[in-house]
Amino acid sequence: MDKIAEVKKQVKYREWAEMVRACRSSGISVRRWCMENGVNLKTYYYRLRRVREFLCDEHRDIAPMVCDMETSSSFV
Repeated sequence: MDKIAEVKKQVKYREWAEMVRACRSSGISVRRWCMENGVNLKTYYYRLRRVREFLCDEHRDIAPMVCDMETSSSFV
């Protein structure tokens, strides 16, 4: 991907991430926030999923945490 396309992609995901932050910090339900802000509910969840995937791809060098269910006392 060329540099311009990569920058456009990053800007788009930043805008989508800000939308998610605004929704979550509003103190109202996702459905109500979407109705009040003219965002289709399916569009909100699509963007949320894409932002999460983007962030996971961006930080794929971080090893996932492994939990041993048998020895972990927090799951008892």
